Amino acid sequence: MTLPKITDSIIQQVQSTYTVASKFNTAYLYDICNNVKNVVQSNLFKKYGKINSAWTQQYVAEYNKDEQEDGAKFIRFTLPTPAVTVGDDNSGIMYAGDADGCQNYGLVQSRGELNNFLRHRVTKKLPIILYSDYYLEVYNMPLLKTLLVDFIPTNPLLLPTYNVDYDEYPLCAEGVAMMKALVAQSITNDQAAKPTDDKQDMIDSPTTIK
Repeated sequence: MTLPKITDSIIQQVQSTYTVASKFNTAYLYDICNNVKNVVQSNLFKKYGKINSAWTQQYVAEYNKDEQEDGAKFIRFTLPTPAVTVGDDNSGIMYAGDADGCQNYGLVQSRGELNNFLRHRVTKKLPIILYSDYYLEVYNMPLLKTLLVDFIPTNPLLLPTYNVDYDEYPLCAEGVAMMKALVAQSITNDQAAKPTDDKQDMIDSPTTIK
């Protein structure tokens, strides 16, 4: 299901109580859905112990000279949106490696882990990535120009290959149902707490997801 269809369904669920659909701010609804999506994915990961392939998107990161540090032992690549961290030690990145999808590099999230990897006699020369927020630092691949990343995007709308009107929203059917219910309930609760005169300004003010 696309994000516009998801938000249309949410609007239909609450509009009869408070306002007409034209009063809804689409961009703000998208922002709320993305925030709730991340919470839902974390909860589903805790429930099933694995990442659903429907959650992920692929992004090809290209070498950018301006992002590099002089004398650094790594090549830095940047994601347009961070990965969703699910669980205590899962980065939300399913694959980060060769552009042909054939070699998944090692991935760590702390410099302590990185140092242990680079000191070990077996692994010290293997490709390894230090990931933090938007950045992926690739070690032992000094000539690398392209990095393929398959990950859970915090905000899929920021991916250049994602078309919000046609592409499936990166969430499984169970997650979509949970997200729709949470967003609709939060909007309903928020509006119920407002004075009557303010109810016509639906989504003009921030709505907090519980």
